[in-house]
Amino acid sequence: MSLPQLSSLSSLQILKLEFFDPPNENLLIHQLPKLASVKQLELRVGASGDASLLPLTLLIKACPCLRSFVLKLTSTWEMLCGQRELKRVVRPPHRHLKEVEFYNYYGQPCDHELVNYLVENAIALEKLVVNPCDKEYSPGRMKRLKEPRERALQQLKGKLPSRIELVIN
Repeated sequence: MSLPQLSSLSSLQILKLEFFDPPNENLLIHQLPKLASVKQLELRVGASGDASLLPLTLLIKACPCLRSFVLKLTSTWEMLCGQRELKRVVRPPHRHLKEVEFYNYYGQPCDHELVNYLVENAIALEKLVVNPCDKEYSPGRMKRLKEPRERALQQLKGKLPSRIELVIN
C-alpha cells in the first residue's frame, strides 16, 4: 500500500508499519496524510548504528488522535552507536497519547532521544513501558545483557514527571 492510499482509509484505527532501516526525514514519511482515526500505532524498525529514531515523530504527528504507540526495534546488535549529544526536535504536542511501549531499548542516544521526545511532547502520557534489549547476537552465539536495563534505570527512573508511570521490564 502506498502512502497516498492510506488517506482513503478514513476508519483505520490500528496502523502497523515495518521499516527495515531506520527512516530518515528524506523519505516519503513527509508525505504521510493526516490519519485522524488512528488510535494505535505499532512500528517495527530496523536499528543501525548512529541513526536517529526522531524521524519517527513525523509518523506520530500524522496521527493526531493517537492513544497508544508501540515501537519494536529489530537488529539490535547493530545499535551500538557511539556516544553523542542527544538531538531534540520540536513538534506540536500530542494531546491524546497515553501509553508508550518501547521494545529492545538499548539506552544509546538513538533510542534515549526518542523517549525524551515522547515524555516532553505527549502531554497526556500516563504510562511508559520500557523493555530493554536483553540479548546480544554475534556470529554463532547469543549472550545475555544487563547493561541496557541498567542504562534504562539510570536514564529514566526518577526523571519522569510524576504523572507518568514507568515500567521497566
